[in-house]
Amino acid sequence: MFGKNKSNTRRIRLPFESTDEKPYIFASYGHDDKETVFPLLNALYEAGFNVWYDEGITIGEKYDDVIESHIRGSAVFLLFASSLSLSRPYVLDVELKIAAEIREATPFLSLFIEKGVNVPESAKEIMQGSQHDSLDAIIKELNRMGIKNFGKRKAVPIEREVPQYWFDSYDPAPEGESGGTVYSKEEPYACLAFHPDDLTACNPYAKELFFAGYNVRSCETLNGSEREKMITSKGCKAYVPFVTQHYVESGQLEKDYLVAKKAGKPLISLYIREEGDQEESLKLPDSIAKEFSLIQGLDMQELTANDFLSKLEAELEKRKCYAIMTDGKVSRRNFEIRDFLYDFADGGKKLILTKFRGEKDKATLTVRRAYSGFPVAKIGADSFRYNTGLREVTLQEGLERIGDGAFNNCDHLESISLPDSLTGIGENAFSQCSSLKSIRFPSGVREIPESAFEDCDSLTEFVIPEGVTAIGKYAFEGCVSLTSVTIPDSVVSIGDRAFYQCECLASVEIPDSVDAFGDGVFEWCDSLASVRLSCNMNGTGSETFTGCSALEHIEIPEGITLVDAYAFYMADGLKTITLPESLTFIGEHAFESCESLTSVTVPEGVDEIGEHAFDKCYNMECVTILSPQVDIGEGALDDVDLVRCHEDSEVWEYCEEACVDCEPL
Repeated sequence: MFGKNKSNTRRIRLPFESTDEKPYIFASYGHDDKETVFPLLNALYEAGFNVWYDEGITIGEKYDDVIESHIRGSAVFLLFASSLSLSRPYVLDVELKIAAEIREATPFLSLFIEKGVNVPESAKEIMQGSQHDSLDAIIKELNRMGIKNFGKRKAVPIEREVPQYWFDSYDPAPEGESGGTVYSKEEPYACLAFHPDDLTACNPYAKELFFAGYNVRSCETLNGSEREKMITSKGCKAYVPFVTQHYVESGQLEKDYLVAKKAGKPLISLYIREEGDQEESLKLPDSIAKEFSLIQGLDMQELTANDFLSKLEAELEKRKCYAIMTDGKVSRRNFEIRDFLYDFADGGKKLILTKFRGEKDKATLTVRRAYSGFPVAKIGADSFRYNTGLREVTLQEGLERIGDGAFNNCDHLESISLPDSLTGIGENAFSQCSSLKSIRFPSGVREIPESAFEDCDSLTEFVIPEGVTAIGKYAFEGCVSLTSVTIPDSVVSIGDRAFYQCECLASVEIPDSVDAFGDGVFEWCDSLASVRLSCNMNGTGSETFTGCSALEHIEIPEGITLVDAYAFYMADGLKTITLPESLTFIGEHAFESCESLTSVTVPEGVDEIGEHAFDKCYNMECVTILSPQVDIGEGALDDVDLVRCHEDSEVWEYCEEACVDCEPL
């Protein structure tokens, strides 16, 4: 199964309900020790102390996050020490490291549940002075620390369903089954091989593969025929040795490779070296040195974790080692691959990235085209929302869609590469990305949706490629640094306030292909000095040029029939305007407060002028109205010096009542 490699669950019996009521004790142990540990936890709980232990996690929760939050929230960290628990990379590399970070604030205790346990070097410092050999000693220490006791009580056993992969991913293979630290039943698989003494060094890389969804089996605990059987099986598609000092000197590397070579298994060699190791310290036997050249292998000391997984996965996918969904069904949602959560889509054939779970201050990242042979088709809604540390994103070819709000409020995002395979982006996809300066928009996207780039304060230019048919409402609202935008002939509609408050936008040409034009499209574009409108628009739209103080002249093309309400309200730099013969209507407040206008000729086809249409046009010397019959609204011409119109018309009567000078045509 892809993702968390085991999709089934296991039902277990627990001594009592795990609690995070503070103060509580965090219990750290190896799962295989539960037969010993559970009675001790039970006794601790019945003695009156709150205890939290990990079998209380419900399916669907992110294991690592829950563990860390409960360690940091605990009153005491209690390790149940055994040879098994102190060999577990998760206990050593995750839980004890967090415990060491908070040691000053959170006391550390260890209870040895078996004798003769060797404490690893990495754990000696934190365990020093905290070791106890009985539960009574632990309880005595808790009382000395003043940890709250809730009184004696009876534990009530419960049953809980937990994910199977908890047991399979970090622990040895189930009893009676061959395999090592990481084990996958499914085929095909890659055989991971390393020396048992290198478990701590190699297991993190094995886990990376396992949780990326690959079927992998490790053979470090196997000997003789079982080891050969795993390498030579038909289901094994690649031999992946983790080359270390121990593996080389033991002679096992040479034996394993010769078995794999004879069986025709491809080699992908990984070089794991301690810091400071020299290349010659991994000198290989002459019989295999040529095959294991560093050019062919991946040198782990030279690669970051991202590079490692990317390069190794590429090699595995060439050999068809990606996970196989045996039943063709998707039974797990929101599984994690590295820093991302994914869901399946399209009947289990593709992936949707649903959430970025990595570090919030991560500056650069790449969303890969595929994992384990499954293409990443979509970035889901709000996936990177409020990721304030992100500065550069690369989206690889193959991505089809970016969901609503995917990068919303990534306010330090400066650069993002959109692939040509992209066919759609969602509403608010890049809104409030205040550091985004430019973006190449792919030609396969047919619509710039609502608020797609709203409040992208640093965006300076935008070229809309041929093929885009619609610019949604608020698409570029608040892009205060946008100086130019190119709109192709393929665009047929522009939504409400698409360029609202684009304060630096100086010039725009609306192609004649546009026949749907919203309200307030260029409202408060203070620098807009030149506009060409489409002749196929029905009207100018309400409030379209409100506050456009730099606009000095505009010609409304033939074909437009309406100058809508507030269309040029407070466009106080407008000096001249040409109205077309096709015009039939001038809306209320259409030219109110256009203080630089000196004269206007209203065409003969206009049969209605709305209220206050030319109100507060204090420098208007003359308005000529050619139609003999025009409905005139209240206050439409009150501040005009002279109106030229037909005698005995409604306009003439209006002027007489309003004491406006009029002159017959």
